[in-house]
Amino acid sequence: MNDTQLKLIAATENLLRNEGIAMLTTKKIACKAGVAEGLIYYHFKDKAELIHAVIEQYTSNIWDTLNSLPLQVGLRSVETNLEDVLFVIYNVQDKIFPIMISVFADRQLLERSREILQNHERSPDKGVQIVSLYLSAEQRLGRISKDVETPAAAALILNSTFQEIMIRHLEGKDYDEKTVRKILHDNIKILMSGLSPRDKTNKEPSLKERA
Repeated sequence: MNDTQLKLIAATENLLRNEGIAMLTTKKIACKAGVAEGLIYYHFKDKAELIHAVIEQYTSNIWDTLNSLPLQVGLRSVETNLEDVLFVIYNVQDKIFPIMISVFADRQLLERSREILQNHERSPDKGVQIVSLYLSAEQRLGRISKDVETPAAAALILNSTFQEIMIRHLEGKDYDEKTVRKILHDNIKILMSGLSPRDKTNKEPSLKERA
């Protein structure tokens, strides 16, 4: 990525955070970046691609973390591995949450963003697939119950961070690292232990057994 692209992305993010998406125009972006407005379209197809680039500069850290997860199979504890992944995801999502919500508020921009995601290999489903593959590998080692449906578990794990962030922003709370770590630890602990009582005589059949 060249200097002009970086300037345009930085200008877009600055305007999004300080003025909001409703006030975002290519003219303002160009002025903030100190370039000609027409130069924007040399590097990006439209405003949606610029906003996607703003989000992408943060989410690349998530993908680096997710792609390294398979290397942790059989190492440390499953809880620790998942907590570390969620901590990275939480911090990234927390930073881009206001921008993401703004995109959802603009129907035309949302449709264009969906189009960009469809042509991009880093889709949300890809993240679920990576975590599911990790869980399946741990399952084969006996570190996760054989009854667990790993795709469903992966989706629950990844979705838990967004729920926490949405509540925090709605309530206007500010969590320190220790608090965030405890929230994520508790979420993973519940997912790992399950909600059913430990009385094996009253054990409910698994989904696989019901089928």
